[in-house]
Amino acid sequence: MIEKNRTNLIYFFCYLSLLVGFYFNEDTAGGQIQDYNTHSALVEIFEKGIIKFLFDYDSRCCVAHSPFFIIYMLLLKKLFFYETIARLINLHLVLFIPFFFYKSLELITEFNNNNLKKILPALLFLSPYFRSGAIWIDDNIIGLLFFTISVYFFLKSKKNNYKSFLHIFLNLFFLALSAYFRPIFSIFSIFFFFEYLLNIKKKKFILYILLNLIISFPAIYYVFILKINLWISSHIAQTNTLTLSSLSVSVIIFYLAPLVSLNYKIILKNIKVNYFIVIISILYFLLLYKYFNYPFNYSGGIIYRILYSVLNNNLIFITFISVVFYLILLYFYNSSSKRYSDILIFVLLITTQVSGIIYHKFYDPLMWIVIFLMLKGDFFINYKKKFNVKKIKILFIFSSTFYICSIFKNFI
Repeated sequence: MIEKNRTNLIYFFCYLSLLVGFYFNEDTAGGQIQDYNTHSALVEIFEKGIIKFLFDYDSRCCVAHSPFFIIYMLLLKKLFFYETIARLINLHLVLFIPFFFYKSLELITEFNNNNLKKILPALLFLSPYFRSGAIWIDDNIIGLLFFTISVYFFLKSKKNNYKSFLHIFLNLFFLALSAYFRPIFSIFSIFFFFEYLLNIKKKKFILYILLNLIISFPAIYYVFILKINLWISSHIAQTNTLTLSSLSVSVIIFYLAPLVSLNYKIILKNIKVNYFIVIISILYFLLLYKYFNYPFNYSGGIIYRILYSVLNNNLIFITFISVVFYLILLYFYNSSSKRYSDILIFVLLITTQVSGIIYHKFYDPLMWIVIFLMLKGDFFINYKKKFNVKKIKILFIFSSTFYICSIFKNFI
């Protein structure tokens, strides 16, 4: 009972902090208010004629955001009249992310400490992007909401040995909803496709594919047949793929840092020279040295910005990411179980950043969902099995430091 009361108290203060942030118009992510004003202007155009606006979306819209998200903002405005109330309703809807994160963790059996894992979703309240997105109605956070629910039903289905097709359908349905709000979430359908291909019966799998086609048809028709796609295509691949992948890896590694910090001695002990991987890593370094090009003087990820500032060039970052690349390949090569699933997720995470500009907001707090609910290689399983007070303290110190840095970056 004492542990339960402590957990409830933690979440009460987390909720209270979000309300305080709402009152003071918190935007620790930076730029969220500007995005909200841009979307609100689109909503005003949308009000004059929804059908006309939808079919003329490319000529009226200059932002990479789904019209489905603009409809959502319009509905909030129509239903609740006042802007403040609409934003407050959105904030409370977004609270289902930590709730379903919590419910999903209950389905994860690897943890040896059930009380500690219940506190993990509180990490989200230290995410500047979760907080700002909740307060200012962000499509990435709304997409993450439905993605988290989708993962919950996938884990529910997995726990029941994929017997219930209802859970499979709900996984598909909420993933589709997340993609309609933020199209890039559709990339994770590849992960679920292979999971179901390997684990469910043929008849169920065929039905799953048919339902996929039916649910995704409106988007396919809108984007590929009607070719209303400038809002997507104009924001894709603004720089080269090699640059994008290296920057994405650096952001992913940033969120893995607190997990690695307590196991670095074991990791160092297991590092061996693999000449084939060494050759691949050297080639990767040479390719980056020749072709790395990030023309923007903003974003790119915190690791890139810090390393770039040392010499005011990319050499340190290229060297760093090449070493990381070697270690990642070595980990997947040596991992005895579930490595193929983790490789796929890792590739999908990199692929999500097709816009050409690497923002932390696309990985935060998505990475916590992926790390604790989806990754199942040796390292991650062992981390959960040996989860303890020290590990959760490091996670919260890490997230608190990042949140405080975001405050200083935007307000000091």
